[in-house]
Amino acid sequence: MKTNVDTVVAMKDAAKDMKKQMKSKHLDINRIDKMTDDMADLMEASNEIQEALGRNYNIDAEVDEEELMGELDALEEDMLAEPEQETPSYLQMEEPSYPEAPVGETSEPVEEGVREPTIVR
Repeated sequence: MKTNVDTVVAMKDAAKDMKKQMKSKHLDINRIDKMTDDMADLMEASNEIQEALGRNYNIDAEVDEEELMGELDALEEDMLAEPEQETPSYLQMEEPSYPEAPVGETSEPVEEGVREPTIVR
């Protein structure tokens, strides 16, 4: 009998807590309906975007992979048959050019280790 009483008391407390929680603005049925409608709109927009990005632009839906691989092999053979081309100038590494060192100039130490250039003729 005590367990029955405990069960009824627990159910009563649970009902009171549920009523309290149902009054919460987060469980307002109008807000929930609006939120689910907004989510449905967003999902529809997302599906439209995916459909637009996945459009088939006159490409045969049934592409023959063997035919494509054959074309790729033919292109590779063509590339191997072509003579070796020089590396484009913009990819070539060149030796850096430095300015010529001046001829006839020397530096002699001046007081306290400071150097001042002098011209030798």
